[in-house]
Amino acid sequence: MKKLQLLALLFVALFSLTLTSCDKDDDEDAAPTEELLTTGVWKGNALKVGEELVTRDKLFRESMGQLDLATWTLRFNADGTGTMSVFGESSSGKWEYADGKKTIVFDKGSTDESSAKVLKLTASELHLEFEDEELEEELGSSKIQIHYIH
Repeated sequence: MKKLQLLALLFVALFSLTLTSCDKDDDEDAAPTEELLTTGVWKGNALKVGEELVTRDKLFRESMGQLDLATWTLRFNADGTGTMSVFGESSSGKWEYADGKKTIVFDKGSTDESSAKVLKLTASELHLEFEDEELEEELGSSKIQIHYIH
């Protein structure tokens, strides 16, 4: 009988320990915040097409500077406006969070509406995933990730 009580007590102690040790860091699960997104200009750093990650340095070497990801910039303003620059072309528009801040919708309700899934957002990194069927023909994958840094 004493062994059974001891085993039960040991089980409760181990169970309590596993509950506290499995607690995730709050920062990992925190939803992306507007403050992180709207602080400064985000500059392109890497591009992922399908499973191939192409860094800025690799693209620069392969294309002799013709496709410099650092010139790809995003700026999100707190008032829901923003600017984007790609290949030297700049455009302005509106943005908003959707899906519990897991998605950013650009120019909602317009003919130019698009969205990107927020894969990672920290003070220094922003990873966005875009999906477009037209990309499948050109790049071999309908999904493309762009990694930005501050």
